[in-house]
Amino acid sequence: MYKSNKNLLPVFILILLSNAVMAQRVLLGLKAAPLIGWYKPIGSAVKAGGSSIGFSYGLMADFRLGERYYIGTGFDISYMGGKVVLPSAIYTPTASIATPVTNVQINYTNQYIQVPLSLKFRTKEIGRVAYWAQFGYANAFLLNGKASLQSDNKVINTSKILTNASDIKLNYNYEVPIYRGSMIIGLGIEYPIGGNSRIYSGIKFDNGLFSSIKDKKMEALHSNLSLNFGVYF
Repeated sequence: MYKSNKNLLPVFILILLSNAVMAQRVLLGLKAAPLIGWYKPIGSAVKAGGSSIGFSYGLMADFRLGERYYIGTGFDISYMGGKVVLPSAIYTPTASIATPVTNVQINYTNQYIQVPLSLKFRTKEIGRVAYWAQFGYANAFLLNGKASLQSDNKVINTSKILTNASDIKLNYNYEVPIYRGSMIIGLGIEYPIGGNSRIYSGIKFDNGLFSSIKDKKMEALHSNLSLNFGVYF
């Protein structure tokens, strides 16, 4: 699903590298982050079904604005997921069979390329440790999306579910939108390891602003919390 969007990756890399060359003061680094993701339903048709473990990795690029202020960007390859539950539904394995089911759990596993843009604040070193905070916005584009469905611990191998929410039968499709926008906020520390190189770690909250479920009648926001590790060169 959405395999053609992988062609966007070289474009983003070229843009970031071009900006780095033109900038006089830029910090480049690599990072990795385990994360936990979840969905927050907007309406009443679905409810939260629990969290999922994910992972992201990518390139960091911080452009210096002043002694302690930076514009942070880069790109991440992120695997984000979560679960939602349909309390009551009708399972239609064939055109002629309709079976009532309850507690249909939909477990999403999505892969994105994410391009954040944030304002970063870095303190002076206290001892040898510097502290930083960031706030900004992240654009994410779907590379691949899939979901597994099960009801009362029975696997459902179809994307066609009819829900009884609000007494209206809806044809449910588990595809997710190609675009995900989110606000990001983070805190962390940096520690020099020699020359201009330094390692960092921190926590980042990524709060989805738009529904990450394509069906407009079953909207839910996706958010995640990550523990970030990286090195600046």
